[in-house]
Amino acid sequence: MLYVGRETNKKLQKLGIRTIGQLAELDEKLLEIHFGKIGNVLWAFANGWDSLCRSCVR
Repeated sequence: MLYVGRETNKKLQKLGIRTIGQLAELDEKLLEIHFGKIGNVLWAFANGWDSLCRSCVR
């Protein structure tokens, strides 16, 4: 997945997250706490939200 490098992967594994599906099911705020702004991006990508989709309504 985009933005998931070695260190981010280690942090996700410590949280028990091994799949995109598991990442998508997490509370966005939890990811923000552990990863900062990139946590929001990870959550959005895992849930199919693409920053290039200007007409998408959340």
